[in-house]
Amino acid sequence: MANLRVMILTNRWYESGGVENFIRQLVRETRDSVDYVVVSLITHVEGSLPCKKVGPVIPSGNISGIYSDSGRIIRALQGQHCDVIHIQASNGSAFYLAHLAERAGIPKRIVHSHNAGGETDSDAIKKLVGSLSSAVYSRAATDLWACSRNAGEHLFGNRPFTVFMNGIDIAKYAFSKEKRVRLRHELEVGEDSFLLGSIGRISKQKNPLFQVRVFHELKRLLPNTRFCMVGSGDMEQEVDSLIDSLCLSGDIIRVKQTSDAASFYSAFDGLLFPPVFEGLSFVGIEAQCSGLPVYGSEALPRELKITDRISFWSLDESPSAWAERIASNAGSLSIDDRPRYSDALRDAGFDRKTCFARIAKSYGGARA
Repeated sequence: MANLRVMILTNRWYESGGVENFIRQLVRETRDSVDYVVVSLITHVEGSLPCKKVGPVIPSGNISGIYSDSGRIIRALQGQHCDVIHIQASNGSAFYLAHLAERAGIPKRIVHSHNAGGETDSDAIKKLVGSLSSAVYSRAATDLWACSRNAGEHLFGNRPFTVFMNGIDIAKYAFSKEKRVRLRHELEVGEDSFLLGSIGRISKQKNPLFQVRVFHELKRLLPNTRFCMVGSGDMEQEVDSLIDSLCLSGDIIRVKQTSDAASFYSAFDGLLFPPVFEGLSFVGIEAQCSGLPVYGSEALPRELKITDRISFWSLDESPSAWAERIASNAGSLSIDDRPRYSDALRDAGFDRKTCFARIAKSYGGARA
């Protein structure tokens, strides 16, 4: 019996994105039992991904092309001869893609919600189009999946859906003193300094300007503190301008990308994570596995409360209020406590082998 052929469809490929991390781990963990094709509508797909890759499908590079270039998308979907399409969704346009997959003859059409909000919330026209697509084409999806309860309710409302937790490599993200010492040496951060960090796209969703302002206030309270921002995105210029205006360029370390997030979690003393919307974030899970205190916003789903290392604070509070809480917490931290948190993640069911095996099984098994 041949393996089931599954297409994973995403609008675009962000090398350091959370959805891309999910896809990367899913493919690598289950490729022996599933024949994957990863398709990106408007960008190329990472070259090292161990499966067939297709993209960009829409030559204009504009995501609005899913409506104007629907015939091209249907032909691209038909050409892969897949049994299942697994659509990575942040808004209602995913249901229109499910409709195109139905027209392409793909029998099982999964819409998988990854966010408890959406970038379209700031664009009235895009939000309206997404809402209309959800209303008109909702029946095109055969299965509704979500990474968290919040993400499911955001996109699916009161329709039934299945939650699949984001699994991680527990051993990889467990705290490592060796990684901590090595990376802090490379970053030129002494062990007596408090190193605050963030990992994620430099985009509106991740609230990077608020992050810089929190650090600015924290610097007043803890003079011997540094901030390491890991990630890139469309707000980099705004972030760099704010850093310069606050005279923080000597205190903030900018790392545009990394393939070794685990070392950064071990090197950090706290993770600043104040998104304006978010699903069940890999960053939040991985950081807790490393025993790293996570200073998060109330936009994070409560399923992320896996350990006592994460806090949820209101974005209505000022950056100075956040800084005061971080400063008061900093004095009570000990790296000696951090190694035990990896066992807590394993006990809570976040081991990737278990999580991704469940997804592969839910695709429907092998075909004749």
